[in-house]
Amino acid sequence: MSQRRRHPRRVLVAVLAVLAVSSLGPGIVARAIAVVPATLYEIAMAPAARLGQTLARASQAGDPGPNDAVAQTLELDRARQVNHRLRQEVDRLEVENARLRDVRAVLGDGFRLIQARTAGGSDPGGLRELRIDRGSGAGVAERQVVMFGPWLVGRVVATTPMTARVQLIDSKDSVLEVRFAEPALGGQPRPGRHHLAWSDALDAFEVDGGVPRDTPVSVGDVALLNDPGWPREAAALYVGLVQSVEPHPADPDLRLRVVVRSSVSLGQLDRVDVATPREQP
Repeated sequence: MSQRRRHPRRVLVAVLAVLAVSSLGPGIVARAIAVVPATLYEIAMAPAARLGQTLARASQAGDPGPNDAVAQTLELDRARQVNHRLRQEVDRLEVENARLRDVRAVLGDGFRLIQARTAGGSDPGGLRELRIDRGSGAGVAERQVVMFGPWLVGRVVATTPMTARVQLIDSKDSVLEVRFAEPALGGQPRPGRHHLAWSDALDAFEVDGGVPRDTPVSVGDVALLNDPGWPREAAALYVGLVQSVEPHPADPDLRLRVVVRSSVSLGQLDRVDVATPREQP
């Protein structure tokens, strides 16, 4: 067999090797191992294992025949697709890990998180709800706080051994007591407490009755839950961001209208976390 006919196979092997190394470089693998549970890591690495098998087959195969150009092109395209999917999965897992770090930064060490997937929502009489796939058998109980990252989602209102119902904070007649803070995780709350009332017309929360014009509040500020009617683990979770601050229509000279909206679509989340107190030794 001529040197010219063996050359495309070596090119293919070299390209596959570069793709494999770039996908599984030490930095990415080290970060994934450090933050991803073993089961999820194995799932994410499955495409890499298949890519390695492809590389081994390519190195062990005989010399290509004269009509192998199309097959080699298809094999290279498949390797590129595997590489792309692997990068997407690692990126998703890193985002998930960052979300969990934000939750733990707010909650502290006294609570554990039960991760749950959502299974559809409902709107009985304006009381918006989500159903999740974790129930009393997993430690979920009524009144427990449900969140997505540092964002408050709602609280558990009913359970079965396998599922639970969560009432969302954007339900009809929902009122929450909050404090405003700078838009940064762990930002210090500003003076004053305010009652947010849900408005279907605005599809957002509004400070009930407005605030005095000298209230220190700005667009982009965070509304932190500070409500004695909620479990203490909900304190300092994000209710939403200040979307607008403008003169109040009822008293434009003395008061401001403040509108707050959550940065997550509560009824469309595909997964949430339930905060449960850790058992004391």
